[in-house]
Amino acid sequence: MPATTLKLYLVTFNMGGTPVQKKHDLQLLLPPISILHGYDLICIATQECEKTIQQSFLNASKQHWEHKLNSYFQPTSFVFLQSCTLLAMHLILFVNTISIKESQISNLYCNSVACGLLNQVGNKGACAIYFKLFDHFNLLFINCHLTAHQENIKERRENLDKIFAHIYATNVFDTFDGIFLLGDFNYRINGNRKVVDTLIRLGYWEVLLANDQLQMERTKYWEDSFVLSHFKESSIHFKPTYKFDRHSNHYDSSKKQRVPAYTDRILYFERKDQSITVLEYKSVEMIKLSDHKPVYATMMVALETNPMVTKEQPIDNGNVVVTIHDEPTTQQTLPLQTAKNNSTAVCLIN
Repeated sequence: MPATTLKLYLVTFNMGGTPVQKKHDLQLLLPPISILHGYDLICIATQECEKTIQQSFLNASKQHWEHKLNSYFQPTSFVFLQSCTLLAMHLILFVNTISIKESQISNLYCNSVACGLLNQVGNKGACAIYFKLFDHFNLLFINCHLTAHQENIKERRENLDKIFAHIYATNVFDTFDGIFLLGDFNYRINGNRKVVDTLIRLGYWEVLLANDQLQMERTKYWEDSFVLSHFKESSIHFKPTYKFDRHSNHYDSSKKQRVPAYTDRILYFERKDQSITVLEYKSVEMIKLSDHKPVYATMMVALETNPMVTKEQPIDNGNVVVTIHDEPTTQQTLPLQTAKNNSTAVCLIN
């Protein structure tokens, strides 16, 4: 029988164009192997993934990064499901084959929306993966990297409007049971450096968040169908995750003296109220290779029971047969995949 709950691990990390060289950093970024069996799905969203945006214009391949991730999960029951790349952005999902059989996944697609230069280039934007689970529960994962700089609040709002207008053919809030929006939102804290540094030292997270642009935007446009008003976020009890001197835990010491900010976030939408529970929402201060800190969340998702569940389909010649129940007479095959030969933004099931 299909599971009634899913345990998810989601992490977002702006890598600042720097490859993860140390195995220790990868171990800090992902759940330890010893507790992996407790998760059902792992979502890894990266921005400026191993290459800068400028380098990614010439070579956007994330094959090296996918190989590292695949190697990490190789001794476990987790397998690569799908990945999606937009220039320097990358999104990848792994599933636990003990709790989620590949025959229980259908309608697997990915898509990307560019919001960068001339509103057409992928230096900013989003990439997404969506699928149906157990023939009735629709999930959508979106990795975004929005317009930078303190003053560009309107541009970030326009980025989100475009992303949600084009990431899927219909209104996502009417279609999906769960949506997970994570990435480098680039929203800043309205305040001067000296005051913000003091608030961080004192641990006054509530004061910082009262001046956080993302929170202020959600409140200001709550009745104007602003896309973020549909989302929830767990309470933040960690330091701002940007901007650090590389290889340290010290905030920007350059002449610019940028104000620390919560640029890196994980939001979620639940179509049925209280169907998603956040168990953890934290940053990883010990990873120092970038000017950002990673942020991760663990969540429990309650699945509605489907009265029309059918039997799991068999594996046929190395391919899992997936029945599309909207058209019971048709079948499609989903080849078993490994990350080492997949870095793609095309769908596996159409």
